[in-house]
Amino acid sequence: VTKKEEENVNKYQDLRLEIIRLWSLRQVDIIPVVVGALGAVSRNIERCSEKLGVAIRVEHIQKTVLLGTANIIRRTIQ
Repeated sequence: VTKKEEENVNKYQDLRLEIIRLWSLRQVDIIPVVVGALGAVSRNIERCSEKLGVAIRVEHIQKTVLLGTANIIRRTIQ
């Protein structure tokens, strides 16, 4: 998960710079929120949610992801 977060931050650097240039902003932060297919989340998820100004309940995210993964597996097996 941490590796994927780093990939996403690197991937969106050009977009960040473009947004800064287009909208004359001083700073634009990239806040990666990555959840694995089995509900794995980064240790930084709470810090990221604070930056976004939202309350993220890790248990709810994990439950949603696991149910989605289970549905995909069920459809694949049938």
